[in-house]
Amino acid sequence: MVLAIGVSLTRRSVNANDWRSIRRESLDETGVLNAVTLPALLVLLHAAASCAMAGVLWIVQLVVYPAFAIVPVDTLPTYAVAHARRITPIVAPLMLVEAVTFVALVAMKVEMPAWLVIAGGLTLVANWVSTFLWQVPLHGRIQRGDVDAIAKLVRSNWLRTLCWSGRAAIGMMMVWLVLSRSAIVAG
Repeated sequence: MVLAIGVSLTRRSVNANDWRSIRRESLDETGVLNAVTLPALLVLLHAAASCAMAGVLWIVQLVVYPAFAIVPVDTLPTYAVAHARRITPIVAPLMLVEAVTFVALVAMKVEMPAWLVIAGGLTLVANWVSTFLWQVPLHGRIQRGDVDAIAKLVRSNWLRTLCWSGRAAIGMMMVWLVLSRSAIVAG
């Protein structure tokens, strides 16, 4: 059976349990999901943001950051400022969506295994700490022409690359749990 997820949110009176998982009322007579509950929507947004960030981080780790080393020293500060100006509007919204949806899912006590929530929380914190305590200061040094900071940036960014890859896997597990619950309900 194939499940299709619609994007319409139905208005109906609900009790607290309806917000925690997909219910039979959200499925039509063929078992197709015809509405998305708030938790399901948050899980989908969360997974999408995590997967997008993982993709961005792999490109940055393997292509963008190593390319800093071949930029001529006299133009490195200008290049680094341009990089920050262009990458921030891409990553900042994704990071915010990822963090806000994770906090919302935890606050709503959405049905997820504890280990998945703990792993998600730890990798989220690791990414934010690494970003603002290591990567942002290293970018600042590169913007001031510190060539030695490039190698440190590439090395220290592996933590974020691996953590965001883990977050993508966690996000996909969350989506699988949501979809498998709807399949069980439909079956």
